[in-house]
Amino acid sequence: MAAVFDLHVLTALQVEWETASATAETFAALFLSPRGKPTVDRDVVDSWYGALVGKLSFTSGFRLNPDQLPTVQVLLQEETDRSQGFGFTDEDESEDDGQEWLSMLIDQIVSLMIMASSAEQSRAVFTVVRRLMMRASKELVRAGYPNVHY
Repeated sequence: MAAVFDLHVLTALQVEWETASATAETFAALFLSPRGKPTVDRDVVDSWYGALVGKLSFTSGFRLNPDQLPTVQVLLQEETDRSQGFGFTDEDESEDDGQEWLSMLIDQIVSLMIMASSAEQSRAVFTVVRRLMMRASKELVRAGYPNVHY
């Protein structure tokens, strides 16, 4: 999956945003603590909902449209091969014909660039994206990224 982590993060953000922005209540749920208590004042949440829903977009680093704000651009920054020699094989990881395949440990770093028309809009997008990434981390682990940090 080398060199596609940015695309997987982009898709995860888009899917989570579609779910979270469906209604004012699903959006407000982004700002609840694990115990169900609000972490951001409801008036602020409602203001961010009105400012972002239907306007916020997510793009890859290759498709920037600076006229469409706010937007989050997802960029693959670095890919480091941390394997020893040619990698390693795992007897449990074989094709149906019994042929073993090579495994490698790869670090991939993705940058999220937030572009907004105001400082308040930037803060709102940052807060929303952080929550979306927290929600998306399980799916990224299931997609084969064993260690996702935000």
